[in-house]
Amino acid sequence: MTNQNDAIVLDALQAAVDFGVEFAEVRLGHHRRQMLAARDSVLTTSLDETTEGIAIRVFHKGNWGFAACPLRTRPDFRALARQAVQVAEASSHVAANALILTPIDAHVAQWHSPMVIDPFTVPLTEKCDLLFTINRILADHPAIRETVSHMQFTRMHKLYVNSLGSHIDQTILRSDADYSATAVGNGRFERRSYQSIQRASGYESIDANALIQAAPRVAREAADQLAAPAWDADTADLILMPNHTRLVIHETIGHATELDRVLGWEADYAGTSFATPEKCGTYSYGSPLFSVTADRT
Repeated sequence: MTNQNDAIVLDALQAAVDFGVEFAEVRLGHHRRQMLAARDSVLTTSLDETTEGIAIRVFHKGNWGFAACPLRTRPDFRALARQAVQVAEASSHVAANALILTPIDAHVAQWHSPMVIDPFTVPLTEKCDLLFTINRILADHPAIRETVSHMQFTRMHKLYVNSLGSHIDQTILRSDADYSATAVGNGRFERRSYQSIQRASGYESIDANALIQAAPRVAREAADQLAAPAWDADTADLILMPNHTRLVIHETIGHATELDRVLGWEADYAGTSFATPEKCGTYSYGSPLFSVTADRT
């Protein structure tokens, strides 16, 4: 993190502290996203966008107050802090009970996703050539009528400071590439996809050889579905791929155990939860053969 950004968050923090709040924290975020997509031999999407923002949260008169704004230019931090304080004061007039902060220690840390090749330094021509190569191989199968491939990279740079002395700087990278083939025949169409697992790493996680080698199989499996018999059995074995399994767990367990929902704090925003506190330690989601462990540190 540059000294300039350090100065920005510390100035914003001081602006909040000057209002005499019990606790204050500042978050600065710098996000960059690049996405490329190709359909057949045409590049359909070429996106490279950057967003920046800063947020101030304060604990004042037993309630939380929050304010945020873009960081296109250096904002008026005193005005932003005043807005957060005003939200806390307004909440104090309607809250049933004042909150009490749990004592915490200050933390100083820095972390960066492991990276060998910065994906944002790889030439666009190299990335597009890989997408077009995949599409050409998929299209070699006579039943394939449409091919789509894409890759996406994100970098989230976050800086956090608070009035206790915490200073946490982290950069999270994500890289992935996927593609699909659509086959047409027998009066129907079927699609088969190659879905990689998004990784918190650099461009080295984009395995060009693996992507290219799997393309003939993906095209063949798309075509095979055109002649596959209809399934009419009552029961069958079901294999969930990792990318789908993680989504199921995210929706059924992840959201349901969010404290905001469990305690009803965001009922007006995203609903409540059936996993209420009295069920902790006794409620079972399903079979004893199924287990999930969450490390929420």
